[in-house]
Amino acid sequence: MLVEITNRDTWLETIAKSLKTDLQEGADSFTFDNEVGKGTFSCYNVEEGIQVRSINFTLNQEILFKEQARKNKQTLIISFSFQGFPEGTVFVEHPQEVLNEERQVLIYSDNSTMIGRFPVDKPRMFIELHVGLDWLKRNYKDFIDQYPNVDVGLKTSRSYLAKQSYTLKHQKSLEELMFTEYPDEIKTPVYKGLVLIIVADILNQLQVSSSNVKKFTFSREVQIELDDLEEFIKSNLDKEISIEMLCKRIGYSKTKLHTLFKSYFKYSMYDYIKHLRLSKAKSLLLTTDLPISEISIQVGYQSIPHFTNRFKKEFGVTPVQFRKGYNTEML
Repeated sequence: MLVEITNRDTWLETIAKSLKTDLQEGADSFTFDNEVGKGTFSCYNVEEGIQVRSINFTLNQEILFKEQARKNKQTLIISFSFQGFPEGTVFVEHPQEVLNEERQVLIYSDNSTMIGRFPVDKPRMFIELHVGLDWLKRNYKDFIDQYPNVDVGLKTSRSYLAKQSYTLKHQKSLEELMFTEYPDEIKTPVYKGLVLIIVADILNQLQVSSSNVKKFTFSREVQIELDDLEEFIKSNLDKEISIEMLCKRIGYSKTKLHTLFKSYFKYSMYDYIKHLRLSKAKSLLLTTDLPISEISIQVGYQSIPHFTNRFKKEFGVTPVQFRKGYNTEML
């Protein structure tokens, strides 16, 4: 069974329809118990810029879940997985990251595409905080200004993904959000206070995370320049992209840009362009029915055999095998 979210603003309605459940007009939650499985989904808008989603279910049928990326990034999503994410869950924009069954906190932006397969008879419980970037920058402006390493993903258009360990510090606030029924008169301020506490703790962990500090020791100006260059590359993958073109666009010498690029993206410019082309091809194979020939052209390969050889060298299977296998058993 496939559940696909193409519009994140109608998440609850799409889930209810997919699970063959009626959602009452204006309702912010529903419970289902049918041949698909049983559970509860809720979506509460605390205020402009803050939404709390609660997910708790057990399935009788396996579900392949896809949530498509938003074109323009608007939200940072903080997802607490009580039992971990299903083995093999992937983000198309971050193919090097692997999620697993461990209890963890996942922080990602809504211009990321998530794909995962939820198995039968395994309880799953999540709480997600959807925090608008404008709300985040407004409420934590001084903190973000002081610690540029937590800024990446906020002030640039780059897709963001980070993982943290799930700690007992989160437990009390999460239990309050998940299980306590507050009167309508006080629900909004209580939820806002809990969200502020949780987000503050997440940002603080990002600030002290050695991996994030090492990765983003660049000035904010350089981050924005390189992220803008990445967006230019992503927008022109169907065209020829030369190193000289990129140097001219950003105004750096080849040597300087090569050094910064390799340090920032962990790839050479040539390898990163190839990586983005093949990652986009993988995304198109997973999320569209476009023929292989059209996908090949959209990612800059005019020769289908050349595209097929590159894809197989990178992923170990041909595009046709990948599309067929991913939608049946490979995930």
